[in-house]
Parts: sequence; C-alpha cells; structure tokens
Amino acid sequence: MPLITSIRARVKTDLLTVTGIGQVHDYERWTNDPTTFVTFFVSAGLVNGWTVVIGMESAWSSGHEVDRFYRVTIRGYRVVNDAAASAKSFDEEIDGVMTALENDWHLNHLVENLEGGITATDPEYRIFGEALCHYIEISARYRQVRVLA
Repeated sequence: MPLITSIRARVKTDLLTVTGIGQVHDYERWTNDPTTFVTFFVSAGLVNGWTVVIGMESAWSSGHEVDRFYRVTIRGYRVVNDAAASAKSFDEEIDGVMTALENDWHLNHLVENLEGGITATDPEYRIFGEALCHYIEISARYRQVRVLA
C-alpha cells in the first residue's frame, strides 16, 4: 500500500477519536449538486464534517536518500448556531483535532517526525450549501526519509 494511503487512513483514525467530530472523509468530497454535497457532511442532522487532503514534496538529503514531506490539510465545517454558542464548541473540536494529531506525531510510526508543529488558521464563516458554517483549516507537515535503490 502506498505510504500516502496509510497516512490518509491514520489521520482519519486519529480524527475519529475526537468527541463530536461528525463525518470524517479521508479525501476531498465534491459534487455539482449542492444538496448532495451537504449530505456528505451531515451528522446528527447538522452540518458537522471534516476532510483530509495531502500534498507532497521531496528534497535530496544525501546521495541515496530523499526526504519526502507530506503536507496534511484538514478542513472542518460546522453549522453556526449562535444561540447555542457553536463557536465555542467548534473551538473545542479544533482543540481536540490538534491534540489527537500531537499525540500521534509519528502517525503510528508511518513517518519519522512532525516538522514544525501543527497550524490552525483563525476560524471563519463560510456558506456551505445553504448553511452558514464555521470553517477551519488545520495543517501539519510530516517527514519520511526514503532510501533510493
């Protein structure tokens, strides 16, 4: 199995440990139909979902080794409910996601290390289908040394 596939599955597993996380997809979901799109992220009748996307880059580290970097971006969406202070509960989910990733900094020994920590953008609002939602991007960069033949 390609390492990117294993990383994707491990990050999803880590996210599923977070209380109240909702739907978690280990890839970016998409459709042209807004109604169908929103159903990808509904949990307990509310928009509450997360996606995992991965970018890659490599750099020569020596004659027979390459450092491969996996840039994991996690996007979270949760419907706004001001009366229920949903911004606070969304912040708690963000904290839970970051804690889950920090606690598994080597992704169950799939990678050598987490490079430079985990970053979360400032939460913002986005229209998601027809729902006003909280939105966040959390990113982490992992390093794995590949020995070349």
